[in-house]
Amino acid sequence: VGWFGTSTDAGKISINPAVESKKGPLWEVAAFNRSNAYEISKDAENSPMWGGTPTDRSIFDLSKKLHELGYNVTMYPMLFIDDENKSWRGFIKAKSDADMNHFFSEYSKFIKHYASMERNGEKLSDYIDDFIIGTEMMGITEYKNSKGEYKGVDGFINLASEIRGIVGDDIKLTYAANWDEYHHAEDGSYYLDKLWGNENIDYIGIDAYF
Repeated sequence: VGWFGTSTDAGKISINPAVESKKGPLWEVAAFNRSNAYEISKDAENSPMWGGTPTDRSIFDLSKKLHELGYNVTMYPMLFIDDENKSWRGFIKAKSDADMNHFFSEYSKFIKHYASMERNGEKLSDYIDDFIIGTEMMGITEYKNSKGEYKGVDGFINLASEIRGIVGDDIKLTYAANWDEYHHAEDGSYYLDKLWGNENIDYIGIDAYF
C-alpha cells in the first residue's frame, strides 16, 4: 500500500496518501477524500507518475476476504517519492537529529494509520498476520549523529514498539531491509543489529535481489 513523499530531504518531506486525479469515484484514505488529497505529479504526456493509494475500504475488504479464505496476509506499507526523478526511498537522508525527528513524525502517521484501521467496529489487525513497519530506508538507517547514535534505527525501534502496542502480540512485525542494507556502515559497525535484536521484531526481513 503506497503513500507518497514529496522529497528525499528527511527534514522537509511531507508524506500523504494520493490520488491520480481529483475527478473520479468515491475515494477515502485516513482523513482524506478525493477533493483534499495530494494529487500525484504528471509526466510530459500529462499521465500520473505513479498509481494512487488504494482506498481504505478496498484494503480492509481484501484483507478480510483473503483471511476468510485461509490465506496469511502481510500488510506492506511502502513509501514512494513523487519527484521528477521518481527517486527511490533509500535516497531519503537526514543531516541532523532534527531532520530525523521530522521524518518519523511524518512517516509514523502512514504506518500507524494501517495498524489502527477499523471499519464497522472491526479491526484490520484481526485479518492480517504480518506487518512490515518499513522497507529499504538505507539513508535513514545508516544515519549516525556526532554521538555515534543511529537515530534512524532508534526511530524504527520506537515505531515497532508503538505498532506492537496497537496490533497486539499475535501479529509478526519486521523491517524489510534492502539487499545490501543489512551488511554494515562504512566504519564497519552493524547498525541494524539493534533493530533485529529488538523484542518487538519477530524475524529478519531482507528484500533480496541477488
